[in-house]
Amino acid sequence: MAVVIVAAVAIFFVLGHEKIESQVAQRVTALPKKNVNPVSPQKHAQVVQQANKQASWDMAAVKPISLTTLADAALHRNDYSALGELYSTDLGMKMNIYAGVGNTVLNLGAGTLKQNDVMGQENYALAGHNMDDGRTFFSPVYTAAVRKKLKGKVIAVTDWHQVYHYRVIAHRFVPARSLYMADNTLNTQKQPILTLFTCDWTGRGRLYVQATLAWTTAYRA
Repeated sequence: MAVVIVAAVAIFFVLGHEKIESQVAQRVTALPKKNVNPVSPQKHAQVVQQANKQASWDMAAVKPISLTTLADAALHRNDYSALGELYSTDLGMKMNIYAGVGNTVLNLGAGTLKQNDVMGQENYALAGHNMDDGRTFFSPVYTAAVRKKLKGKVIAVTDWHQVYHYRVIAHRFVPARSLYMADNTLNTQKQPILTLFTCDWTGRGRLYVQATLAWTTAYRA
């Protein structure tokens, strides 16, 4: 009986802890952030260039989300300029995009996987955490994929000048080393795509999502 009670308490603690982390993460991603208003294309290019210099590109150094990492991201959020925004009405997700895959920026939103990526061109590749709660970071993408309801969904990215709407055409679970799928190819020169990566539920593999550019609209605040 004692073993059962201990196990029940442990399960309750883990589930409760994960719920708290999810709630904190939602608050952190909703906090006011630096440079989220439209600026001139020239100014935006300068922001991107400076952010790329500051960024980390080492996916192997990315750590799991915790209350500690979320608190640190909240404290340092104004040290990082957002490059744009990712959102999907279909999936109920919205977050800022930052340069690189540093632990702080991935606790604030999505991160770019390549330094010279441009929205709407070639293979625009982003990474994001999966908290497996269907709401936070890339969790809505993961949940839809597991439920086989991801294909055809529209995901948009914007630099606050143009909005690039991509439609999901494929997804699959791949090994963690499969980041080469974020590379540009001859095909992406002809048909721009959006690539998303997030961890699977084990944390050892990745979910790869590919969406093709469907249409572009002017940004409206």
